Amino acid sequence: MDQDHYCREVAAVLDSRAEQIADRLQATLKRLPRETKEVTVGVHVDQDGEGFLTVRIHLSGPNLYVLNQSISETAELLGTVMTPDGFKPPLPVMSPGEDTFSVSDALADCAIQWLHSRWSLLRPPMISVPISIASMGGYGSIGQIRLSSFGT
Repeated sequence: MDQDHYCREVAAVLDSRAEQIADRLQATLKRLPRETKEVTVGVHVDQDGEGFLTVRIHLSGPNLYVLNQSISETAELLGTVMTPDGFKPPLPVMSPGEDTFSVSDALADCAIQWLHSRWSLLRPPMISVPISIASMGGYGSIGQIRLSSFGT
């Protein structure tokens, strides 16, 4: 599987979970503590390149622990777990040595691109603090994408 094919498969899985992601995003952003200074939609991938993906909301401001605890019930927009039948949700699995590209970099870029391209479809509520999408482990080539503070 080449990188383009891999990204198409990742996008298809994310598309199948778009409603869940939108619901959790809305619930989290609606309950932001007043002290929140910035919101980051963090894309987390595993360093081994197995294909684990987590998308989670992170808040910045005073007392990070308290801020992020206040949204802990809904902050994880998408998480990947390994089951006896494979990944859930069913992200593509690359066998060791099969990849001709960095799976971790590709997965981070694919997830960031998907979130950015579908942001308005996820119906985020209006908020008054900066919001961005970023790879939290330094993977991928895209870097941080700043979005409008008002949900668009």
